[in-house]
Amino acid sequence: MLISALFLMTSALSPLPAIPAEPAAAVEPAAATVCPVCGKSIEPGQGTKISLRGREYIVDDTACSDQLMTDPDKFLEPDGTPKNAKK
Repeated sequence: MLISALFLMTSALSPLPAIPAEPAAAVEPAAATVCPVCGKSIEPGQGTKISLRGREYIVDDTACSDQLMTDPDKFLEPDGTPKNAKK
């Protein structure tokens, strides 16, 4: 009886197995170098990056960012492709 009590006490103190954390949802990298709002070409490393609907977009400036965040349907197709993207 004493041995089973000690076993229960030590097993209660042993650490629980680690539960793997689920990875965060990946954000698709920006694919275009053209602002989806104003259509201006954006050089690499320039512009403002924003995440919207699980995708990353690069816009020309904060004014374009505000417009895209306020009314994304005006500038994006249902699949997230910018409406001004070349097809």
